[in-house]
Amino acid sequence: MKLAIDIIWIKEGKIIQIDKSVEPPPAGTPDSKLKLYSPKSAVDYVLEVNSGFSDSKNIKVGESILIE
Repeated sequence: MKLAIDIIWIKEGKIIQIDKSVEPPPAGTPDSKLKLYSPKSAVDYVLEVNSGFSDSKNIKVGESILIE
């Protein structure tokens, strides 16, 4: 990835976790050195959005989300 993102983790129609402002790795970072991001429990969906999106839209853990 080339820009910072927010990672929104979704299970059973609810947001269970948000990792905010995840920065891209430095150029040339080998795969074995990349930081891995994962939810605290199993999820159905992962939504990656521009950094700051979740704050600007007031998105919170525990809120319901409709995916059509």
